Order: sequence, then structure tokens, then C-alpha cells
Amino acid sequence: KNKSQAKPALEFVDKYAPFGIKYFTAKAENDRILRESQRKQLREEQMSDAAWHFANLAELSVMARTGDVAETIPVAIQHFTLEDRARKEGRRLALQYLKANPPPLSNGVAHFNRQLADQRKKAARQRG
Repeated sequence: KNKSQAKPALEFVDKYAPFGIKYFTAKAENDRILRESQRKQLREEQMSDAAWHFANLAELSVMARTGDVAETIPVAIQHFTLEDRARKEGRRLALQYLKANPPPLSNGVAHFNRQLADQRKKAARQRG
């Protein structure tokens, strides 16, 4: 269930459920949290030095961006995804720059494309 559907059910349980159901519901949640922390600890004990390094980098970068605990995607995937996004952003910015400031028209292109050559001559006349 999604959280919006589960919330009314939890409110109902809090109001009307017997003590035993409330107790074991809370215990299940605490057990889940404990299991996740034990799994994380075991994973960290089994990590290689490189995996540990990337795990710390990824956790720090996520915490710096969002202020939250790291997401549960694998660390190596997260590292290379962030690296890829940064590279793509650089390419996008370079293309935007080239669109705003196109390079000068080469003589070969101007020779075979009269319309571009005429635009080039007009631009030269306006400048000079």
C-alpha cells in the first residue's frame, strides 16, 4: 500500500486496536529498523576499501544536497550516475554557449552555401 492509504489504517489501529496488536505493530517496526541497521553494518564490514570510500562519498554528497540520509540505491551506481549527470550538464552548457556564440563561418562552407556567405558579408559590413 502507499502511505496515503496506510495512514487511515494506522490511525484506526491506534484508536481501536487492543494492546497486543499495538505492541506487536510497534515491535515489527522496531525490528525492521534494527534489521536494516544490522544489514548495513554487515555490508560495511564486508566492503572493500574502494567500496567503502565510494559509499562515504555518496552518503556525504546526498546529505550535502538534501540534508537527508542516503538513498537506498547501490553506492557504485549512485557514484557513476552523479558523474554522468555532471558530464551531461557540461555538454549541455557547451552546446548552449555554441548556439549563443557560433564559430566563424569557414571559407569552404561559405563557398558552397551562398546564403551563408551573404549573411557573413552583411555581418562584416555592419561591424565595419
